[in-house]
Amino acid sequence: MITFFTDGGGSIGLGHIYRSITLAKNFKKQNIQFLVPKKYYNEKKLIDIIFKKNALKVNYINSNNIKMIFNIYTSELIIFDVPKLKLSIMNIAKKYFNKTVIIDDENNLKYYDSDIIINQNSYANKLKYNFKNKNITKLFGHKYTILKSNLNWNNNSKLNKKIKNIFLIFGGTDVRNYYTKFSKKLSNYNLHINVLNEIIKKKLSKIKNKKNIKIHKNKKIGEIIKKNNIDLIISCCGSVLYEIFLYKVPIITVLCVGNQKNAFDFYSKKKAIIKSNVNNIKKNIKDFSLKERVNLVKKASRYSNIYGVKLIKQKLIKFSKNDT
Repeated sequence: MITFFTDGGGSIGLGHIYRSITLAKNFKKQNIQFLVPKKYYNEKKLIDIIFKKNALKVNYINSNNIKMIFNIYTSELIIFDVPKLKLSIMNIAKKYFNKTVIIDDENNLKYYDSDIIINQNSYANKLKYNFKNKNITKLFGHKYTILKSNLNWNNNSKLNKKIKNIFLIFGGTDVRNYYTKFSKKLSNYNLHINVLNEIIKKKLSKIKNKKNIKIHKNKKIGEIIKKNNIDLIISCCGSVLYEIFLYKVPIITVLCVGNQKNAFDFYSKKKAIIKSNVNNIKKNIKDFSLKERVNLVKKASRYSNIYGVKLIKQKLIKFSKNDT
């Protein structure tokens, strides 16, 4: 049995939940259990829908009774993928689970004492980790990007000289209301938005009827890009970045939450993205030459690996006694 401990919601987004589900679906479902801290009704309703669509069960827990919870849901292996993991929870977990794994992004803990640490970011080795467990297995870098296995990523279309169609991607909850803010700034372009939950649907209520906005309801980002000749993507710097790196479309990024800053800075320095904000977006697009866009696409493709999950699975199997 493998236990996933993850979290997400309106103020922190849903990236960690989606990432955990992507990894979990590579194992037998009967050997998987999910633990998520208790939620308010609206958030719980949304998370329930996500797990139902993926044919997975979720258990809502009270983090204040973590010892009792871990005793009830104990298993061979626990995988943590949460925005802010507490050391106290991590230390208690080591008493109830034979092996512990942390999916990390920004080195926020004082120290790490798990058996495996996974950081799919290309700057992972530059972060100054303090490892209490000197034998920890480090799965660092874009070699271990956690991406869906059914991505339609082979986009062979050439870039247009002029930017017309822009795909806006601001996470599962659009924490900063960027869809509304950017739609006001980019009225001269065709804007494409993918709506997969009620939170985004509600936030688009005031702009969905604008002539230049096209609403999609498609789980596959790659299909939207191909079918609508997308010339540019404006996105957050969360986990979705590693998926859209594959699609051979230039990317302008904005900060959606604070813990995306390392990715925001690193990939812009590597010239795989252009970083921007609401105030500068019009100028960034205007100054975005075809040559620059082509070069960005070439460099971005280096920072993602469609086979990353398979590599992680091979490592995790060695830590689990069950037939996965």
